[in-house]
Amino acid sequence: MDTEIELETGIDPATTVLPFPFHRPSAVEPPAVYHELRAKCPVARVQFPSGDEGYIVSRYEDVEHALRCVLAEDDSGP
Repeated sequence: MDTEIELETGIDPATTVLPFPFHRPSAVEPPAVYHELRAKCPVARVQFPSGDEGYIVSRYEDVEHALRCVLAEDDSGP
């Protein structure tokens, strides 16, 4: 159920939910939408085929920040 997505400028991740998985031109090429997500909406809400929702974090710096926050929470203890 791959769909080609063209993003609008100023996507609001609080209200916009993108269908996932994204269309892949081939098995070795990442979906083109990732380039657009990095530029316009680096943290995007997605809906999986199961109907569950989640987030795609597409910029390295944002992924690194999110992981550091999760690790810091784990270190805080009870």
